Amino acid sequence: MGALKVAGAMDEESLRKQMEEIDKLNSRLDDFRILKGAEVNITAEGNLDLSVGLLKELEVVLAGIHSGLRASKEAITKRVIKAMESGLMHILVHPTGRIINRRAPYEIDLGAIMETAKELDVALEVNAFPDRLDLRDVQIKSAVDKGVCLVLGTDSHNRNHLNYMRFGVDQARRGWCTKRNLINTLSPSELEKRFDI
Repeated sequence: MGALKVAGAMDEESLRKQMEEIDKLNSRLDDFRILKGAEVNITAEGNLDLSVGLLKELEVVLAGIHSGLRASKEAITKRVIKAMESGLMHILVHPTGRIINRRAPYEIDLGAIMETAKELDVALEVNAFPDRLDLRDVQIKSAVDKGVCLVLGTDSHNRNHLNYMRFGVDQARRGWCTKRNLINTLSPSELEKRFDI
């Protein structure tokens, strides 16, 4: 999303068109609602890589680091905390950036990230994609112990990837995560309240 073109990212004009289509669908649906959301990049400066106006129109904003992964632990931690402090993001995705057997996690102070996430009510993703499984089980347990909210995500790039959710469930269970720790288990009204929509 934004200036960083990864994973088939859309520009703002395309995202706005998608949002309009979602509004049209929602106007016709009686017992189902599609939320307007996007995963955006956290820039090297700690900003979210979409205009503030568009971010405010989205109902769910997921954000993560997709570049500059070799920066120092202090720099990466600072940029993620700044993004969370913007008040514009709801979920931090793939919090350590690891890709199993291909890329080690970037250096980040997860303790400080969890503390800020709890304070600002930003959820941390348990990424279910088999190449990621990020957070690890011990990190999930730490988040659970600290009272940090978690969310299971498949990192899907096509509909077949939705089947990976079972790996995220298994990972969460290894970290002693239960339904009370997960956004995924909220009722529609509870979810709307959490995201203030």
